[in-house]
Amino acid sequence: MRPQPANQCRLTAMTSPDMAPPHIVIIGAMGVGKSTTGRGLAEHLDRSLNDSDLDIQQLFGESGRSLADRYGVAALHELERAALLGSLARDEPRIITAAASVVEDELVRQALGKRSLVVLLEAPLEVVLRRQGQGSHRRPMEVGELRSLIDRRAEFIDSLAPLRVDAQLATAEIVAQIAEALAGDAGGGSDDPLSPDVEHRIELDRYALSTVIYAERADGTILLMQRAEGTAMAGQFFMPGGIVDPGETPQQAAIRELQEETGLEFDGPMTMVGCYPMWVYGQDFLQLSFRGPVSGDVVQSHEHTDHRWVDPVDMLELFSPSAVEAIAGGDDRIAALLGSIGEDLQRYLALRST
Repeated sequence: MRPQPANQCRLTAMTSPDMAPPHIVIIGAMGVGKSTTGRGLAEHLDRSLNDSDLDIQQLFGESGRSLADRYGVAALHELERAALLGSLARDEPRIITAAASVVEDELVRQALGKRSLVVLLEAPLEVVLRRQGQGSHRRPMEVGELRSLIDRRAEFIDSLAPLRVDAQLATAEIVAQIAEALAGDAGGGSDDPLSPDVEHRIELDRYALSTVIYAERADGTILLMQRAEGTAMAGQFFMPGGIVDPGETPQQAAIRELQEETGLEFDGPMTMVGCYPMWVYGQDFLQLSFRGPVSGDVVQSHEHTDHRWVDPVDMLELFSPSAVEAIAGGDDRIAALLGSIGEDLQRYLALRST
């Protein structure tokens, strides 16, 4: 992984006297009509639309429900938070539909408060239960789980002081109520949610995207590269990988990074293993891991001093408590990173055994 120039990897959002009002973010439980409302409001206000569900599906080629089934709900929520922060960092005011899970993240709530007017679509529990089973992209929930989620998130939502709208109304009426509220707020002072203090600045460091690759040889071994001096975790052996460049998908980045760092190319299908947060180069990243077969001879880049092919089962020793303590040297950030890599390795080994 190579460090990214700050102007590319940091998501910075700033208000100024010349900027248009910030974003309008629509939140609510699954099935309340966020996407439909978002499309209607975007058309009414002539703004671009960022739909979290569609953004994630376009990025990974599968629905959030499918990703949750394969990699777990926690991994899906990380993607939902990253998708929202990326949308909020844009200068052009947009309509954004966000997953309800995002309100549980403190940094996301700070970003929402600084960069958006939040609109909450509300509906009775029985309505939400009925609607959430109507779309194949939605993860079905039992009534107890759904009630628990709504109750847990209520305090976070209240802290955002959202504009609340009845989701049972017709879409046209919902859009009209939101537009009327916006018109009533026009020209407000420093307390106006659409005209925040121009001195406020928030730098959204979470998350940039990066990739790591389990490069598999025909004999079942995977490739580890020794990090060179001047790189993160210098001297340690890790899988190849790197940062997702602007305009790339994570899959494209994985293919490019593998070729740049090792000279190898995939010679079979590449699939996703999982994702986890990490902190390197003074930046928060969401690391996406992939696996796939490779062949040929390794050509090391300047970022590495050695390489080896290992049985991935043997790698488990690298993530034992004693090994993590020795490598981390008391640095909690390094220990957390190694813990995340170890958990991802467990996912990879489970996939290999199926």
